[in-house]
Amino acid sequence: MYNESFFSNKPILKLNEDNDLLGNIERANFIQNFLERNSSFIRENNMLALFGSWGSGKTSLIYSIKNRIDKEMYFPIIFNAWKYEKDGNLAFSLYEYLLDTITSNKETMKEAKKIGKIVLKGTLKSISIVGKIFEEFEKTTEEIEDSLYKKIIEFENNFCQIIEEFYEKNKKYLIVFIDDLDRCESENILNLLSSMKILLTFDIVKNLEKRKGKIIYFCGIDKDAVIQAARIRFGDKIKAEEYLEKIFDISFNMPKSYNTEKIVKHSLPYKGDEIVAFFNKIGFSNPRHIKKILNKYKMISLIKNSNMNKKYKDLIPEILIDKTGYIFDTIMVLFFLILHEFYYEKFIELKNYDSKFENYLEYLTEELTEISRQSGKNKINLSLKGNQAFFTFKKMKDIKFLMQENRSGEKPIFKFLSIFTPRINRKFVIRLGDIRYFEQFEYEGNEILINFCKFIYKDIKNILTNDTENKSADYNVFNLFEMCEKLL
Repeated sequence: MYNESFFSNKPILKLNEDNDLLGNIERANFIQNFLERNSSFIRENNMLALFGSWGSGKTSLIYSIKNRIDKEMYFPIIFNAWKYEKDGNLAFSLYEYLLDTITSNKETMKEAKKIGKIVLKGTLKSISIVGKIFEEFEKTTEEIEDSLYKKIIEFENNFCQIIEEFYEKNKKYLIVFIDDLDRCESENILNLLSSMKILLTFDIVKNLEKRKGKIIYFCGIDKDAVIQAARIRFGDKIKAEEYLEKIFDISFNMPKSYNTEKIVKHSLPYKGDEIVAFFNKIGFSNPRHIKKILNKYKMISLIKNSNMNKKYKDLIPEILIDKTGYIFDTIMVLFFLILHEFYYEKFIELKNYDSKFENYLEYLTEELTEISRQSGKNKINLSLKGNQAFFTFKKMKDIKFLMQENRSGEKPIFKFLSIFTPRINRKFVIRLGDIRYFEQFEYEGNEILINFCKFIYKDIKNILTNDTENKSADYNVFNLFEMCEKLL
């Protein structure tokens, strides 16, 4: 049965078997277990990271751990870095947030914020832990330099005392989950992490007899975002990798690849396996992106089933709704939605079909004589370029001719897939007839297009064999550009 409910981008506060579409319950249980059973070790190494790409489910995992963790041992709080980024100094925002959360003594808070403002927001210009502790101070006179030194010592003592008083009162270790840091600007990411490592963890250093602090930081972050930010500041990759190693004592990872089956089948239980295979083979695996595309697909489906003006409904082919429709039509619509939403430059590039073929002719005939050039153009047009009528299908069976060889031994599938091949910037040999044709195109930057072409070329027989026997109305594939632009 078709599921008309839409996916929400809100984090899942409590993971369970029904809402865990990414299989993260076991991961949450493991991290929770680790935090509860190794508190002594963690308090000595109190900067922890949960690495995962943007949209991989880090926030849901963080909230799940926060809600599950032993409240007799830990006092968990969440700081949303992106929410406070506009403040201009995330370190000071975090510091204020901590003070407001853990102390109610107005005099203590007032003095602490005053000192913190000088150290975190005012005099201190930038911090680094690579090579030397403080990379740069805003210096004017010896008096200010000495004053800064004293203020840092005062800041450390003050902060440690506040954390210690909180622990004595509650008998719980403070665990601070930092979320959405990878949404922030590169400079803000580095400044916050550096400040946390150098200034906001001095709780450990002051307890020299035990080397164990009372506050722990757990950051959910995109590793690549930190590395990229570090590269911008430090210049080379090795320093960027070192930066992460120095910042985080312990790290966990979200999955490198995701089983998106539950997400897809939540929306398209009928023929869901084929759609899962499609996403996997074109390399479209980010859970948040998949949810967004499936939400768009549901919007298109509602329009198709509505009383809306026929000219708009006719822009949508016979997609799968309940147990009717075609897998082929569905895959085409999903792919155009993906391009329109996440690869808009490629969407426009494909839409300008004639311009792209002028690009092909320019490179593939540039070394020919005038007579040969015209002959070459004719051959390329005959073999590759289709007209509008070529891309119009009356019934599902009409598409089956794409894999049938013509008298010249060529398959019409190459004309059809010429819609989806990228522009070129070099001359290459046209090998019509096998998969090597698509391997001539430059892959980097065109992955989504080349993967789609290879998928259709290899799987089209299976797609058509598994399709239903419904009859569809005349439909031109180029309508899908208009569908995206007018209906979305």
